[in-house]
Amino acid sequence: MRSFIGLALVGLGVFAMAVAGFTRFYIAPQLVAAPPDYYKVTRLEAANATYFDPGSVTTRRGATLTATSTIRGDAAASKRAPDDIVVWDATAVIQDVANNVDLSLYRQRIAFDRRTGQLSRCCGVHVDNDRNVAMAGLGLFWPLDIEPKDYQYFDTSTKRPWTMKYSGTENVEGVKTYKFVQTIPATRVPSPTDSVPASLLGRSGTASVPADRYHQATVTYWIDARNGIPVDQQQQVHVTMRPRDGGPGELLLLDMTMRLTPKDKAELVDYANGKATEILLVETIAPVALLAVGAVLVVSGLLLGGARQPRHRRGASGSGTQRTVPAAG
Repeated sequence: MRSFIGLALVGLGVFAMAVAGFTRFYIAPQLVAAPPDYYKVTRLEAANATYFDPGSVTTRRGATLTATSTIRGDAAASKRAPDDIVVWDATAVIQDVANNVDLSLYRQRIAFDRRTGQLSRCCGVHVDNDRNVAMAGLGLFWPLDIEPKDYQYFDTSTKRPWTMKYSGTENVEGVKTYKFVQTIPATRVPSPTDSVPASLLGRSGTASVPADRYHQATVTYWIDARNGIPVDQQQQVHVTMRPRDGGPGELLLLDMTMRLTPKDKAELVDYANGKATEILLVETIAPVALLAVGAVLVVSGLLLGGARQPRHRRGASGSGTQRTVPAAG
């Protein structure tokens, strides 16, 4: 009976250790990754912003702008994508709500490795329906095993990656974060118009002047060092129209510094803390606990199964009845 129980304990122990390995090396990689059905809306605000309002043909100063970003995972497209690739769609709109002015709207579709965040050129990716964009680097999703080093991060305005430079460690609402800063110099970008009235450039005359649009920005992210989740961000953006001939004059289209709203920042911190607990549980606590339980069961089973029952001596003195052997005749 004892040997049977010991064997059963050994079997249970081996099973528990196998589940520990399965949890750590199969279940964890599946759970600790970008979800294909992800959905998130975040808002940034810029106070005291300046922008050109084409509707009234005036420059508005001291405005409060709101940028609303919506990310929605395409689970169906992710199933059809190559292994470990997730597909997300994103939109962002910048508005002056008080004056009922929409400044910009962009849409993009990205495909990326669900653990490293590296962008992939598949699955119909685009920026504002431009499918010829050579997406590279990171985009929207950061590596789960984030490191304090420089990364390449894709910028949708200039349609190319720029270095996101590691700039030290900072505490955000009790969360240890890595700070990254991306500096984008004044870069010519596509424009809905290729000319500007001379008067808007500060020039004399009424003729239109051929001009190009230039985008300049400094983008800062604070990333949770435990799991790669952004918990705060800031975007300093400066957009102008400049004469194509290099002559004098410039039209300021947008100048703003946007930051996450306190509400959205608090939600991201809570989300990051929750994910950190989940990752710790599935990658460390559960496998180690199962491994420990399995080891205890195996050792207990071996000890129990290997124990010998004491033998009873026949004919010994005591309470037993002696058997008399008849004498030979």
